[in-house]
Amino acid sequence: MSITFEQATALVGSAFVVQTQAGPVELQLAQANEQARRGLPERFRTPLSLIFRGPASIQLAQDLYAFDHPSIGRHEWMLVPVMADMGPSPAAAADSPLHYEVLFA
Repeated sequence: MSITFEQATALVGSAFVVQTQAGPVELQLAQANEQARRGLPERFRTPLSLIFRGPASIQLAQDLYAFDHPSIGRHEWMLVPVMADMGPSPAAAADSPLHYEVLFA
């Protein structure tokens, strides 16, 4: 099951628990964005991008993970690392949160 844009925007700022081989990891939903349709036929959903912020201490690989949230239950989504927060210096960037994307097309 996927998530709607309306559901996602209501959850921005809340925590999801992601089940990993290293144990549960908490990610915060930082953004929910609808993407441009670019000629996509109407029978298909509007692409949706969810950006999550995670701890710098654990870097998750691109993979399929179980995401748990008290409002929407458990979902399995493909998670892709996309960027780290860039702090004012390289040393600060090493301790900055990592970002991940889940894309629904």
